[in-house]
Amino acid sequence: AHRGLAWIEITAFGKTAHASMPHLGINAITQMQTLLDRLRDYLPAHTPDPILGGPTLSVNQIAGGKAPNVIPDQCSVTIDTRVVPGQTPDMILADLEELFRQLTAADPKFRAEAKMSRFAPPMRTDPKCDFVRRVQWAVEAKDTVAVRYTTDGPYFAQLGAPVVVLGPGDSELCHKPDESVALSDLDTGKKLYKSIIREFLS
Repeated sequence: AHRGLAWIEITAFGKTAHASMPHLGINAITQMQTLLDRLRDYLPAHTPDPILGGPTLSVNQIAGGKAPNVIPDQCSVTIDTRVVPGQTPDMILADLEELFRQLTAADPKFRAEAKMSRFAPPMRTDPKCDFVRRVQWAVEAKDTVAVRYTTDGPYFAQLGAPVVVLGPGDSELCHKPDESVALSDLDTGKKLYKSIIREFLS
C-alpha cells in the first residue's frame, strides 16, 4: 500500500511596472510569498487513513520575474502532495480555490490559479489475497507494510492486477546526491525475485 500523488502548478498574478516605480505595479512574487506562508501548514481536506495516515504537501519548484528592473506579473510554484483514499483531483483543486478566495478577501489584489499536471491514486492490495500470501511465503516475510513513496503500481491495480511493492535499496536515499543501491541489496533482491518466480511457476 502507498499514498498517491498530485502535482499542481499554482500561478500568482500581478501587474508589470518599472522597478523604480513599484507602486504602479503588483508584484506577483510578493503575492506568491503570501500564499507560501499559508501553504507552510496547509493540507487539502482529507480523512486520515488507518494504514496510510494523512497526506503530505511540499513546495518543490518556483519561477518568477523577467528582469531585475521589472516588477513581475507572474510567479509560479509546483507543489507535490501525497494523497490518501477519498481525495480526488476535483476535491484538491476546489480546496485550493477556497484558500485563494480567503486570500483575495484579505487582499483584493491577490489573484491565483491552480492546474493539476499529474495525479496517481493511492494503492492498497488486500494483504490476505492469495497473491500477497504466496509472495510472503516465497520471500519468508511475516508481515506487509505500507511504503511512504509512490510507484507505478496504481496503474497496474486499475487493470485488476494485485500489486506488491518489493525491491532492493534504501528509500531514504531516493533523489539525493548519493542515491545508490548496495551490491548486497541487489544480490538479496535477485534471490527474492527468483523465489517468487519459482513459487508461481512451480
